[in-house]
Amino acid sequence: MGTLLWDGEIQAAADLAVRAEEAGVSAMVVHDLGLASVLRAVVPGMALHAGERLGFHSLPGVEAAAQMGFSRVRLPLEMSLREIAFIAAHTAAELEVAVLS
Repeated sequence: MGTLLWDGEIQAAADLAVRAEEAGVSAMVVHDLGLASVLRAVVPGMALHAGERLGFHSLPGVEAAAQMGFSRVRLPLEMSLREIAFIAAHTAAELEVAVLS
């Protein structure tokens, strides 16, 4: 679910998540906290990864994402290596970063 969703798209996204789980998908990247709540109800066994659009770009934010049940946090592209290293050194949360050339 690597995009922002509108209210009328939430049910279709939930249905897609159910089909994805049935096909063997084990995790989804989510960019909407409301959708994350829906997915926890319809696919409780699927890991949810916090997408960078959720804005978790600080240590307290990453810790909050972990407390919300996200198994991985994708950090925003705008973060520096120093900022990423600081968070990585101070959290047990699994982090993901994209590197663009």
